[in-house]
Amino acid sequence: MPPDVQNRVKFDHKQPVPTRTTPSHALHFQGMNREALRRSLPAVKCAALAAVWTAILGWLVPQAMLLSRLDSRSVQLSAVRYLAVVPLVLGIVMCVSAIWGFAAIGRGTPAPFDPPRHLVMQGIFRYVRNPIYVGSCLIVVSEAILLQALTLPVIFWLAVVFAAVHLLVVLYEEPVLKKKFGAEYEQYLKHVPRWIPCLK
Repeated sequence: MPPDVQNRVKFDHKQPVPTRTTPSHALHFQGMNREALRRSLPAVKCAALAAVWTAILGWLVPQAMLLSRLDSRSVQLSAVRYLAVVPLVLGIVMCVSAIWGFAAIGRGTPAPFDPPRHLVMQGIFRYVRNPIYVGSCLIVVSEAILLQALTLPVIFWLAVVFAAVHLLVVLYEEPVLKKKFGAEYEQYLKHVPRWIPCLK
């Protein structure tokens, strides 16, 4: 066989291409990264919701109160109104503690479209079942007092919002949680109040 033909035969005969395999330590590292991302995702989502909630309670609601004060007479409490800083701080602590509990223990968020996967009964939830609603109420009332914006329209809308939240909790949230967590949630209902914190 001529040399050029032999070269073509050698060229045409393809050697098997070695396959690249991922080292086991790299696979383990990738798995750890995915697990860390999965664990941190609830905290990221809760932080985003907390930022939105802070913007609403910290800016939008006070602006509406100040506008209401221009059109209506408000309750004047002079320097005594600064005592409202205490329930304001308490409300903030309640909301932050509850959001942390949803993310770290419940592995979810306070939002109905992304609820916690585990029942949260630790932390602030040992004393009241709805700490975010109660804390938000304390924050709004404290802001109204501090801004001297406790007007009749503000009081009316606070009552309307509380009634709506109460119906939401009783008619939707509690039945859904009973169905999801069963007897464990039933026992929780018996020992922890819905609105007024119990410190025993």
